[in-house]
Amino acid sequence: VARLAGPPADLAAFFCRSKDALVFTQLNPPLPVVVTEKGTGMAFAVIDYGAEHNLLWVTALDRSGEIWCAPNPKVRMQANWSMGRGKDPAFDFVPEGVAAQ
Repeated sequence: VARLAGPPADLAAFFCRSKDALVFTQLNPPLPVVVTEKGTGMAFAVIDYGAEHNLLWVTALDRSGEIWCAPNPKVRMQANWSMGRGKDPAFDFVPEGVAAQ
């Protein structure tokens, strides 16, 4: 009787050893970000397909509630005065419905 091999007992350890690993990391707490052409939101996970790919930020948008996977070059942290983090001048984006300052 032939037996089909199932997944390894420790699937997470299997993926961590694989050079073609897909890594999905839940962010706790979520991070406030700005996604180019989409607006502000909370990034609650990151997907890493490996060295030849951009990270994908899984983000719930504030305005519409949509969830988007945005590549790393299109994502910036929101400005935070109390943390000393200003706006990125190279990333001049004003979300729809927000007055420019």
